Order: sequence, then C-alpha cells, then structure tokens
Amino acid sequence: MLLRVDGIYTPTNPLADTVHQYKFHSDNNTFMVTILNTKEVFSGVYEYEYFDPQLTRINFTYGKAQTLTIYSISLVCETQRVGYFIFSQSQGAIKPNVRQNTGVYVIE
Repeated sequence: MLLRVDGIYTPTNPLADTVHQYKFHSDNNTFMVTILNTKEVFSGVYEYEYFDPQLTRINFTYGKAQTLTIYSISLVCETQRVGYFIFSQSQGAIKPNVRQNTGVYVIE
C-alpha cells in the first residue's frame, strides 16, 4: 500500500508531502513501512478493523519506551484500491507526539 501525505512541511507537520510504502505480513500481524522520501524504515505490529466496505482502520505500534509509536490509519475507500486516509497518532517518537494528517492511498 502506498500513502501520500497531504500538506506542507512544518515542525508540527513533519510527515507532510511524504510517500510511505507499507508491507503487511498477515501470518503474524507485522508490518514494515518505508518513508520513500527519506528511506527511513520502521516495523512493528498491526491490527486491522473492518467497519464497512468503504471504511476500515489499521492500528499500528512500533518501538519501545521513549520511542514507542502508536497510531492508526482510517481508510475511506473510493474503489477497492484507491481512497483517502486519516492518520491519527496518539504517541510517537516524531514530535509533536499527538497529531493528524490526511492524504490519498493506493493498494498495489
């Protein structure tokens, strides 16, 4: 899955205008995300929640202690492969700790 984050970079919006590539391993609920602009790679565990054919949420956790990051991505589907997302971080290593972003996604 590819995500493109909306917005213009500011210190309070550090992931703006970046592209993220997610790879999921459903056998053990792990993921790896690469921020393609910077080549940074993170991995952890995820949980998938299905609400409706047009709405799902994926909850992510990675890191430990001071670097623990917890966030979710809600997917609003336009088709089976394309739509909009809402990124909501409740704790994270990249400050600000609590923030939201929006953007578009494509399932490869």
